[in-house]
Amino acid sequence: MTKQKQNRQTGSTHLVLIIILIVIIIGGLGFVFWQNLHSKNDTPVVSGNTQTDTPTIKTKTGQIDAAFPAKLSWTYPENWTVKSEGSGPAEPSDSTTQKFTLTSPSGKYEVLYYVGLNGGLGGTCEPGEDVVTNIKRTSVTGFNKGLLFEAIHGSEAHGFMYTSSLFQNSNEIQAVNEGDSYCNIYLRNIIPLTDDGNMVLLAAEVTIKQFSSAESYGAPDTATIKKAYEDPEYKTALEILLSTVSN
Repeated sequence: MTKQKQNRQTGSTHLVLIIILIVIIIGGLGFVFWQNLHSKNDTPVVSGNTQTDTPTIKTKTGQIDAAFPAKLSWTYPENWTVKSEGSGPAEPSDSTTQKFTLTSPSGKYEVLYYVGLNGGLGGTCEPGEDVVTNIKRTSVTGFNKGLLFEAIHGSEAHGFMYTSSLFQNSNEIQAVNEGDSYCNIYLRNIIPLTDDGNMVLLAAEVTIKQFSSAESYGAPDTATIKKAYEDPEYKTALEILLSTVSN
């Protein structure tokens, strides 16, 4: 084989290798382009803001009129509405009351604060079929005169009601057991706020609107009330009562 023929063969081999390399590069680039196009087509289109952060609800402080001889305050979420009735006394000897009603965003739950000064108290209770069940007591950090007392009471014959209220932190209320008469807790939610007893907390309680109808006693069974207890707004109502501070 002549030298000139060998050079032609070598040149042809180089040309073939270059062509193969070009084909490989073009094929590789084509595959990458196809893969990217395929990925874009498979990507779902998302419109709008995908953030699901729950907005933080701030709290406010509620309190009775500063003219009262004792102080009482509480903390509540700003999305609860507040209605106030009455005011503090113009003179220390005045008989006066003040009431605050805090309503949940849905309107299904209320928290009531009701204080009175220089007023008369009274009432009677006749033991009967109205017995207390499902008792729960919770201490109130800023209000050692009271505790949060929860119970269901009533009977199958007449229906059931509930109590979710601040009660006197006394031996009597601590001794109440399931099966006792409702009379054992009657008026125990009236708490003296001053040493002379002239100023009292008449009520600090939760109202569940579905059981406050004038046409019925409440719920047909205890399970219906327990279901209402599971609502987050009911739990918030209890937190408001537990935030109560008095001095």
